[in-house]
Amino acid sequence: RSPDSAHLIRIAADGYQYATSQPIQDSEKEVVLDFALKKGKEITGIVYSPDNKPLPDVEVAVSTPTTTVYIQNGKASTNQSFLRTQTDAEGRYRFVPPPEPYLVVVAHPSGCAEVRAKDLVVSTKIQLAKWGRIEGALRVGKKPCINQSVCIQVVRGRDDEDGRTWLSMLSCSEQGKTDAQGHFVFERVLPGSMIMDWGADPESGAGGGPRIFVEVKPGETTRVDVGGNGRPVIGHVLHPKDVGKIDWKNERTTCMLKPNSSETPAPKG
Repeated sequence: RSPDSAHLIRIAADGYQYATSQPIQDSEKEVVLDFALKKGKEITGIVYSPDNKPLPDVEVAVSTPTTTVYIQNGKASTNQSFLRTQTDAEGRYRFVPPPEPYLVVVAHPSGCAEVRAKDLVVSTKIQLAKWGRIEGALRVGKKPCINQSVCIQVVRGRDDEDGRTWLSMLSCSEQGKTDAQGHFVFERVLPGSMIMDWGADPESGAGGGPRIFVEVKPGETTRVDVGGNGRPVIGHVLHPKDVGKIDWKNERTTCMLKPNSSETPAPKG
């Protein structure tokens, strides 16, 4: 463990806003902490399914910039320290808002919801939308890309109220592989804007093909087909003589085509 590692301590109690300590370094031998909890005004409402039925025993997660909710395969992670509560038999939830910007997230087999703090001021009803779905195929020319990694992740715009991006308060990504025909499917996708990377390496985080922005609608399937057209480009890469021998089999190299400016007509006006 690095000597610079730090930890946070969070204290929570019913009816109060939670309090979080300053970062505590591993190198600190003895630390004294005092917490003064502040009473908070409880928010309560009902969670409804996409067909407008109250949903009992559903987890309601509260995501913040410091405790981000992570959704994968249609479920919120269970090993994170974000604030969470469970709906009762009538589908009612209750929680005291945190002392920082937050986003309420619900992920259920029937659907999902993202509700900003300012929207809960208008209405505490949480209405789930149906999951979206993405399917498509990867090809190089006419050949299918077999067993290639495909990754999608959520994209959110800027929140006008507090200047923070939704992305900082919600993490949602899915990873899959193409089959023998180059096809891929994501069954439960958060509606909204997504980024798709293909041929990416989840271990190193390195991207493969170009990023594609995909708009997913609730209850609908979005088709994404990559490749299948164009033509092969064959060439030889030259490197400076003073670089030495390069192991091309294990070297990751990106090549980009540069248009010939002398043959490209200038735009009019």
